[in-house]
Amino acid sequence: MQDGRDGRSAGPSPREGFVTADMSVEAVQALAASERRFRALVTNADDGIAVLDERGMVSYFSPPLCRMLGVAEADVVGRLGLEFLAPADAERMLTLVNGSSAGTDIGPVDIQLTHADGHVLTLEGHRADRLADPDVAGIVWNLRDVSANREAQLSIVRSEERLQALVAGSSDVTLVLDATGTITFASASAERVFGHQPDALAGTYSGDLVHPDDLAVVPSIEQLMALATDQERPIRFRLRHHDGRWRWIEARFRDELANPVVDGIIVNIRDVTERHLADLALAESELRYRTIVQTAEEGIWMHDLDGRTTFANPKMASSLGVSVPELMERSLFDFVDPSDHETTLAKIGRQAAGIAEQYEWTLRKADGSRLDVLISASPLRGPGGEVAAILKMVTDIGDRKHAEAENARLVLEDSLTGLASRALVIDRLGQLLVRHGREGGLAAVLFIDLDNFKQVNDSLGHGVGDDLLCEVAERIRCAVRPQDTVGRFGGDEFVVVLDDLDGVGAAIQVAERIGEAMREPIAVDRTEIIATASIGVALTPAQDAAALMRDADSAMYRAKELGGARYELFDSSLRARATARLELETDLRRAVLERQFAVHYQPVVTLDGRVVGLEALARWNHPTRGLVPPGDFIPLAESTGLIVTLGAWILDQACRDLVGWRALPGHEGLTVAVNLSGRQLAEPGLPAIVSETLQVHGLDPAALCLEITESVLMDDTIAATTALTAIHDLGVRLAVDDFGTGYSSLLYLRRFPVDALKLDRFFVSGIDRDPQDRAIVRAVIDLAHSLNLYAVAEGVETEGQLGALSTMGCDLAQGFHWSPAVPHHMVEELLAEVLVAPMTEETRKVLAEVPFRVGPAAPAEFAEARTRVLVVDDSAAERSLLREHMTSSGWFDVVGDAGDGASAITLAAELRPDLVLLDLAMPGMDGLETLPHLLRACPTTRVAILSGFISSGLRAQAMAAGAVAVFEKGCAYGFVVEQLHAFASPEALEVPADWSRADQDAGSPSSR
Repeated sequence: MQDGRDGRSAGPSPREGFVTADMSVEAVQALAASERRFRALVTNADDGIAVLDERGMVSYFSPPLCRMLGVAEADVVGRLGLEFLAPADAERMLTLVNGSSAGTDIGPVDIQLTHADGHVLTLEGHRADRLADPDVAGIVWNLRDVSANREAQLSIVRSEERLQALVAGSSDVTLVLDATGTITFASASAERVFGHQPDALAGTYSGDLVHPDDLAVVPSIEQLMALATDQERPIRFRLRHHDGRWRWIEARFRDELANPVVDGIIVNIRDVTERHLADLALAESELRYRTIVQTAEEGIWMHDLDGRTTFANPKMASSLGVSVPELMERSLFDFVDPSDHETTLAKIGRQAAGIAEQYEWTLRKADGSRLDVLISASPLRGPGGEVAAILKMVTDIGDRKHAEAENARLVLEDSLTGLASRALVIDRLGQLLVRHGREGGLAAVLFIDLDNFKQVNDSLGHGVGDDLLCEVAERIRCAVRPQDTVGRFGGDEFVVVLDDLDGVGAAIQVAERIGEAMREPIAVDRTEIIATASIGVALTPAQDAAALMRDADSAMYRAKELGGARYELFDSSLRARATARLELETDLRRAVLERQFAVHYQPVVTLDGRVVGLEALARWNHPTRGLVPPGDFIPLAESTGLIVTLGAWILDQACRDLVGWRALPGHEGLTVAVNLSGRQLAEPGLPAIVSETLQVHGLDPAALCLEITESVLMDDTIAATTALTAIHDLGVRLAVDDFGTGYSSLLYLRRFPVDALKLDRFFVSGIDRDPQDRAIVRAVIDLAHSLNLYAVAEGVETEGQLGALSTMGCDLAQGFHWSPAVPHHMVEELLAEVLVAPMTEETRKVLAEVPFRVGPAAPAEFAEARTRVLVVDDSAAERSLLREHMTSSGWFDVVGDAGDGASAITLAAELRPDLVLLDLAMPGMDGLETLPHLLRACPTTRVAILSGFISSGLRAQAMAAGAVAVFEKGCAYGFVVEQLHAFASPEALEVPADWSRADQDAGSPSSR
């Protein structure tokens, strides 16, 4: 057939050549109908047909194929079939076709053809070689458009690849378990997360990977199959890592056993080890926090801005007298007094504004009682930064408030007697003096001290002593007017302030009434006690309260000196006595520091004049006063405690001297006696000091005799017995001095390990003319001998006295009949005599003219020890003047000076002075501001304030801040230097070991 358009063959008809000339009409018609049906099938089929000749040229393109490619058959027939292949697929198809032998069918194979509009179609083709078939004579391709199918398949593949990549790269691990719990699949992440190879996990029973303690929390397969959906929450348990460690995981299970694609239980596993540990730490922290909050001794209360409680701990609830649930139902205002509501609202407003504050407050407990608290309120902010609530830390300060009130009461009231305290008395007296200075008038102060109160405490106990003080307080209160102030200063000291007096006589009458009331026996604990009192009376005008109190105190001491149980009115002579005593005390401190003392010795002899011992006696030659009587400085040394230092030195010096004298021929048995004071005897270390002194000098303990007065023995029999027994056990001899003048008692005498009794000179002086004295002396000598003690007579001055003592059989004696106490250098002269001859008048005159010599007393380094001083004053002239006075005194070494407080603090920390002399008025930091910093920089220093004007308030303020003294700058600096030296006592300095082996604040020998 020819195409009418271009004459080219349109290709053979599928049935062409079947019609013959001899066919009937019916046959031809049937054939035509069959061909039409065939053509219709080919034309309307989904598949396309292409026939290519042996050259690969298109000889037929079925209509469906034309539709697939968007071309017309006429435009395709006669063209090379390869032209329709997509370029990317042409080479593959050419290789496929050329590589196939003739007559071989191919298919199915995907072929990519290019549509007329340029897009590529994927056709599934089957090739049949029909070149040998005359009806076809070509290569037949049956082609089906599978582009959509192939795209879907590719999408599935890509989806699977993406899913596999996601699963492999996930931080979670996916497992699939079969119905037995055996792992059938493990994602690639199993190796990265748990170290297990995915393939190696296949076939492993999942329970073998679970921690034995956690098997109970993992659901069984049956339980998983019963779940309608995934479990709501992941299950947390431990899974074994490949290295053997246990890792905490969270697992979700999904039953997909019915899904043929999965056919198992899907387990999604996430490693939560770090989160689990963090959760544990958080839980522990929360538990610790909750425990702290629940058990805290401090109330914790949280409320909103309207006061409604949002949280409270048990302590807060119990403090308010409610339970925690009850408090949660209540408001802050339920526990605030109605009168405090406005103030409470104001405080909430401040806290709502973001202000944190601390304040004391009063709450009302559920029962209406008062609760004093300290509140630390802090605003709590919400997510947006706004204040949403208020947190209150509430501390019960009721006990503290009570203590403060009690302390305030104690400041104003004596806790034992209920009388006014020292502070209240001083305050009222100060107000009284201010009023008198303005309006005039007469007032008086009575300073009252009980006589012999110590004996009551020591013998009957402190409980009885307290009862006695209470009764005394009541008697004093009853003896004065209601408007008068009665106070207790401590111990057995009382003070009465009398105002609006008509005259001196009114004050004396009150003193007499008090004295009379005290003479009545007081019944305490079934014991009657007569507690007499010494009363000092001082009247206005006075400089200040302290001066008036000091005057009354001086008068009281005068009353005691006169025997007690009396009153004394202060006059200027008492102030002079007090000033003189202060000056003498200052000089005594200097004398101890500079070793202005020497030891003199009075021989102790047998009655025929042979020297067997020496008594060591202290002598003080004052640089300006001359020789100070022992009766003046020994009691002062005892009262100040300087006697301990002085006595230790005298003991050491006496032992040192005795060693030299015992080396003289014929004096190997010489002894020395040293007096011992009550202050020394009270020192716990006294036996050790005596023992050490003997060892240092290599002295036989029997060569030393320590003398104690009867009164000293009676003061504290227990302590005295202990100390004296320890000393006597060393081998040291003991003697009772001035026997017969104290509280002589055979009972006391038997308690102490005594070796000798020394008869007081008062009795010895009259034995040659007074029968009573003679009888007393004889009795004492007989007593001593009956107790196997030596009898030693003191103060022998005449032949008559010596003769009487010889007749009575006295063992030893001493006195001016042979020799007074002489300096060290004269002792050898006495020892050179076989028998000491009685002293002649000429000898007395010679001895009286012997100059006082210190002899080998103090080591040189002690005399050179000076108080190191720092001078602070903003005036260079004042600093220069002070330096000159202090340096020239020989007592001080000025180590530096400063012109301001800051420099003074730095220098004090560097130089460590013993004393700082500090000016009050300085620019910047004044003296009172500088003082505490100085004491912190150098805690061992002492600070004295210098001021151009001194008031009682300033003095009290300076003393309270730590100053040891306050001086007026206008007075003579020589006086200031002397007074400062009194405060720079030996206690503040380093004292050489051979000077003192005892505490310098205790007592010492009463060397006369």
